[in-house]
Amino acid sequence: MQPARNGSLIYIFLTLTAFGCGLYSSQPSPEPERIITPQMVEEYARMYQISDLNTAEFYLKHPDYAKEHPYIPTPKDIDFYEKEFQEKVIKERRILEKAARYKPNDLDTNWNLAAVYWDMGDIEKAAAQMKKYTDLDPDNAEAHNIVGIDYYVKGIYDAALDEFRQAVKLNPDEKQYSYNEALVLARLDRYEEAEDAFDRAAGLEEAEYVREVYAEQIKVNRAKKLHNQGCTAMETLNLTRAIELFQAALKLKPDMVEPHVNLGFCYGKQGDIQKQIYPLEEAVKLKPDLPNVRHSLGLAYYDARMYHRAIGEFERVNKLDPSSIDVHFKLGMALCKIGRYANAIPEFRKCLEVSSDWYEAHTNLGTCYLKTGNVDGAIENFKEAVRLRPDSAEAYYNLGEAYVRVERFDEALALFRKALNINPGYEQARVRMQEIEAYQSE
Repeated sequence: MQPARNGSLIYIFLTLTAFGCGLYSSQPSPEPERIITPQMVEEYARMYQISDLNTAEFYLKHPDYAKEHPYIPTPKDIDFYEKEFQEKVIKERRILEKAARYKPNDLDTNWNLAAVYWDMGDIEKAAAQMKKYTDLDPDNAEAHNIVGIDYYVKGIYDAALDEFRQAVKLNPDEKQYSYNEALVLARLDRYEEAEDAFDRAAGLEEAEYVREVYAEQIKVNRAKKLHNQGCTAMETLNLTRAIELFQAALKLKPDMVEPHVNLGFCYGKQGDIQKQIYPLEEAVKLKPDLPNVRHSLGLAYYDARMYHRAIGEFERVNKLDPSSIDVHFKLGMALCKIGRYANAIPEFRKCLEVSSDWYEAHTNLGTCYLKTGNVDGAIENFKEAVRLRPDSAEAYYNLGEAYVRVERFDEALALFRKALNINPGYEQARVRMQEIEAYQSE
């Protein structure tokens, strides 16, 4: 790629594939004699990358054969012309650098020296030389474009954008400049602006291809922006607005998991227990191996009293992440709801292995033990619950119930009285106390 003075870039592509030697394999049929000069042979050899002049002369004298058996440059040919090109460029560079020292403000010298640096692959020097040119001739669009390319290669995208936009301003009809602007805008995640620049580059083959690649990213970016706005609305409890934004994000990108999850959360916060389930089910379909998504769906099922489905989700989460004690606790709760107390016991015990002072886990484990006939286990856990919550009427009541099972009525009466002292409106404790007193008076 080398700068040209006509306002565009000259792209030179050499597709040189070494499939084998380019020598002829048989004598072609005689053709009319042509006058061939050494200069013609050299030009032909250079045009078709033939390092051997005898071979070049043969192909030049026999155009029909050359058409039927086109010459394929060999690695030797490629090395020969690459070396020749480098020698020529080095010679030009020396001459132009000398000229630049004598005439530092000469436009043509600065331009051509930048072009030589570009041919040598030294983009940094080419851009620096072209920057000198833009200082001398700030209205040259191609100079700004080349400086922009240097900034782009170095990852200095803001500076590259300034140069590309200046090039577009000076020559808005050059689609390459708009395309370069679109690329750097995409790098800066400014996809809406990039889309506009791609529109201006319409018709440029590479721009159409790259635009298709970035089009999806542009859509993703818009969806993420809407989702983030929805999260902000959700945090400020503007749930109606949050729902609108999450739905808009999903309209653009239905395969985004986060808006589905947060949409379900918003419906749950609004008390629409049934409506929260669908977006969470969609999220699980998209990412079935995300424990937090399945956990959210399990909670939604639990809130909707769909306990069997909740159990299924919690069990799947446990397989994905066995360390989550919250899931073990909620699984135990769901199992209790359908009377599977024996199955719930291991779940609450796992909770207590991690957090031995968990009041709710002790209470529920005590209840499970009581329901399954393990009164001693129930008493042990209810005592822990009382220790952890000495101001809880429920804790005293549960321990009293366990004592009733083993006919320790006096201790049970004392516990029910404590429950009533804490909560005088605790009717269950009052009824149980009256029943014991009636039984003892018989």
